[in-house]
Amino acid sequence: MLDDDVFYCIKESDSEFVLEDKTRQGFETKERVVDEKIGAMADMGIIRDADGAGYKIPIRWFFPKSEFMHDSIRAHADVLDKRYRELRELACPE
Repeated sequence: MLDDDVFYCIKESDSEFVLEDKTRQGFETKERVVDEKIGAMADMGIIRDADGAGYKIPIRWFFPKSEFMHDSIRAHADVLDKRYRELRELACPE
């Protein structure tokens, strides 16, 4: 199971916060673009479906401290965590 039973981690540097999706650890970064939903830069990876079609997915987001407060990043993280918890409940009900 994931550390502390959460699906994300928030790291901090001098200039930014980094929100990382733990379910996508190990994905190779293919490009860095602005995630239009969140308004922050994101490292994007590729996931392939059963037919081999590739889809770009965000792996981690970069939030400059000059533009984002920790609370707003935590709100994005909580949305991410809630989505994965709901998927886990559908796939593996207790």
